[in-house]
Amino acid sequence: MKTEELYKEAFKQALLKDKLDEISPLSLSNIIHKTKQSFYYHFRDLNDLLACILIDDLKKELDDKVSVKAFINVIENYRKANEQLFKAILDSALVVELEQFIISSSSYFFTKILQSSYPNLKIEERLILAKYLSGALSSVYLLCLRDTRLTKKIEAIHLLFTKEKIDEILYTLSYLF
Repeated sequence: MKTEELYKEAFKQALLKDKLDEISPLSLSNIIHKTKQSFYYHFRDLNDLLACILIDDLKKELDDKVSVKAFINVIENYRKANEQLFKAILDSALVVELEQFIISSSSYFFTKILQSSYPNLKIEERLILAKYLSGALSSVYLLCLRDTRLTKKIEAIHLLFTKEKIDEILYTLSYLF
């Protein structure tokens, strides 16, 4: 197993027994019998390590999704399989990394969807709309995760992003274009 993979696994395992603020590059390096410098050779910091974990674990699965519902299901299935990781993320400053991951991957996803569904949109219009939609998706998803009363409603988030809703948003944004 490559050193990067060892660090990723060590991080996930450390979260099972330690609080996030107790985990450090040195503690992870000790777990896998490497030097602290080895950690910094592969990652800038723990945020970078988390981003790599999310990208490696989810990016491949998200690439071929063609609906918002399927997109959310991938993230939700991963969250359920890695509850400890997500709990630690939501209770820490690393939530910004999770939000950035959801925004960047959903922006890519929405750009693809908009390209096929709205071929007449100019590239910059598509990018603006994709950025708007991905920001909304990320905000709503994280809100549902943080509020236990809303967690069960995650499955319904896709209803905010139907073709009809996107048409309404596009119509409203058309005044900007």
